[in-house]
Amino acid sequence: ILALINTFIGNIAYYLLIQRTDPVIAGIVTYFIPIVAIFIGIFDNETIAPLQLIGLGLILVGVYLVSKKNS
Repeated sequence: ILALINTFIGNIAYYLLIQRTDPVIAGIVTYFIPIVAIFIGIFDNETIAPLQLIGLGLILVGVYLVSKKNS
């Protein structure tokens, strides 16, 4: 239930952000989600495995490839 509520609030906030700013600026939020998740894990004294950092890198590369303009 907590995940559903947070996802609901996050989606509403994201769509409001897109309405108030440029979609490109709002897309930058996608880059920060995995980074913030790692920092929250560190702050909460969780161990961060190398596989998680590899996953972080894959997410960021995937977002970059999807959002880059065709040249």
